[in-house]
Amino acid sequence: MDTMVTVHAKTREAAEKLLAELCANNDLLPVAGGRVSQVLGRDDRWMGRAEPRPEREAS
Repeated sequence: MDTMVTVHAKTREAAEKLLAELCANNDLLPVAGGRVSQVLGRDDRWMGRAEPRPEREAS
């Protein structure tokens, strides 16, 4: 199940980078290639989606 994530940034590129960093630091995977959408009425807020990283099977 995926989760909506809101990040604060001035540009789409910066927001996508922040989403990627947030996912890497919290064992998450970005959904939809890590793309973000601007929050309506807010120039500095962007939303993206993330999902839990699948568990790796021990070999």
